[in-house]
Amino acid sequence: MKSGDRVEVLEVTVPEPLDAMVLDGTWQFAAPYDNAFLIQRFRFKQDDEGQGVELGYADPEFDDSEWLEFKQGAWELQLPFERDERTYPVTIWYRMQFESEHVPEDLRLLIDGMKAESRSFFINGEELKAEPRRCKFDAQIKEVDIAPLVKEGTNTIAIRMEVADKVAGLLDLVKLVGSFAVEERNGVEVMVAPKAELAIGSWTDQGYPYYAGVGVLTTTVTIPEAFQGKRVFLELECGDDVVDVAVNGEEVGTILWHPYRIEITSFLKPGEHTIQVSVTNTLINFFEGVKRPGGLLQAPVLKPYHAWELTY
Repeated sequence: MKSGDRVEVLEVTVPEPLDAMVLDGTWQFAAPYDNAFLIQRFRFKQDDEGQGVELGYADPEFDDSEWLEFKQGAWELQLPFERDERTYPVTIWYRMQFESEHVPEDLRLLIDGMKAESRSFFINGEELKAEPRRCKFDAQIKEVDIAPLVKEGTNTIAIRMEVADKVAGLLDLVKLVGSFAVEERNGVEVMVAPKAELAIGSWTDQGYPYYAGVGVLTTTVTIPEAFQGKRVFLELECGDDVVDVAVNGEEVGTILWHPYRIEITSFLKPGEHTIQVSVTNTLINFFEGVKRPGGLLQAPVLKPYHAWELTY
């Protein structure tokens, strides 16, 4: 340090760096929003005679192996042949199945991307009579309760539509929403009970592949005496999502982008503390069926730093 013609040398004894605290292991998990189960492949048949109900098209035991395999999109554009008769309306049927080990009381079917003059829904052979209502995601999307008709095991959904043009039909993924988790078993996604804990890593691999909303992760840590008088930062890896941090129920702040790093010094003292990390992702997983990673992608770290105040 130079003062006029005099040079002053400031010597500082630097203590050894403190070890960081890695917050690995399992964290408590809560999903305040509905999880989603997406059905992406269907069986299709054109019902020229309008006799599908009488022929048992809605029955779970009906053999649809000779029906066409469709995906989301305009019905007529997926036909392997060109229709000779272009008269409308036309009656068409879709059939699909899903597996469930857990039937949530709030299970609903979203009526979204279903272009038709009229439509009827059948769950395990029973016609759905419940009245559709507006869903939470979008004012244009309706939802209808299906829990009373769903059972553990294999469930069959049949949809009968009257369509008035070639670009109608199931234009979007079929979505079931409610309080559940989704696990893959031998290449098949299965609806299971919701998770109360998650390991470090993306929640898309732990039961929430199509979840959109806020995931709340909580853990308890014991702050050592060595952290007393130090500046402590929480460092996270959460992809490109928005993160809110709270300590002992008190809001610390929001992190919008990298680096996911926030100081929590004033919220800590030696002893036990609860750290809560709320991660908000985008809607792409839900609407597009994309398994974009979300949650705590790496173990969070508490990093203590020696605090210095220089005066002269």
